Amino acid sequence: GEAGPLAVTFQRGRSLRNGASVLVHLGSFATAEEAATAYARSEYGRADAAKLLQPRSALTAAGLEAIRQAEREGLALATSSGSNSGY
Repeated sequence: GEAGPLAVTFQRGRSLRNGASVLVHLGSFATAEEAATAYARSEYGRADAAKLLQPRSALTAAGLEAIRQAEREGLALATSSGSNSGY
């Protein structure tokens, strides 16, 4: 696709040299779908996908109750590979 208004830039880790944030720019894209595809094809997207395939720890009774309460309130909890909690 043609370059467009959607730039894919994200923070990834810290520099070993000076501790500054490392920004990665994958390009600019015409649609969100093209941007998402570029990220998924990148080494970073593949690494995030691999994290999602890792087994998750078993839910505790309190965790299960929190999920049920969210469902009763009409909330959907979205999982995330970019969070230590998994959500």
